[in-house]
Amino acid sequence: MKHNMAMVQPCRSDSSDEILLHACQQQDRLAQKYLYQRYATYMMGICMRYASCRDEAMEMLNAGFYKVFQNIGQYEGRGTLKAWISRVIMFTCIDWVRSQATYRKRVDLGAERELPTDNPALQNLAVEELLDKVQRLPPATRAVFSLYVLDGFTHKEIAKQLDISDGTSKWHLAEAKKRLQKMIKNDRT
Repeated sequence: MKHNMAMVQPCRSDSSDEILLHACQQQDRLAQKYLYQRYATYMMGICMRYASCRDEAMEMLNAGFYKVFQNIGQYEGRGTLKAWISRVIMFTCIDWVRSQATYRKRVDLGAERELPTDNPALQNLAVEELLDKVQRLPPATRAVFSLYVLDGFTHKEIAKQLDISDGTSKWHLAEAKKRLQKMIKNDRT
């Protein structure tokens, strides 16, 4: 009965995710607008981790929501709609980074020299400060850092997602940490 109610209820900005989902599956533009408004701010936070500036993040966000609306019929109800949208947005960001021409440059140092993730200087940064510094990293380095540190992917998973070697992923992580430490040091002097 609840499913039938979703079919007859008009969409409003305060409609449930279930009602908006059903209407979006019917290509209802108003429902798409409301769903976008509901989740855009949260999803923008995901995009900002991968983008070098707000404009680039906005492009990623809009490309991601385009994919959401094109593929909304694939949402199977496992997990929340917000989580499903988050994954679509994250993979859109990864695709964006992968498409960067300079990203194809392969670096494989072979050695697994990593800086410790529990670096005290990085831990003391406020989230906004860290995000600002991460955005100043080169695209590939920023993507690997975000995937590894912020999203919890392994180097093997990152390598597969970004079509690079494990060693390249490790190099980018070490490079990100080195650059972030330098930025922090320069900000304090």
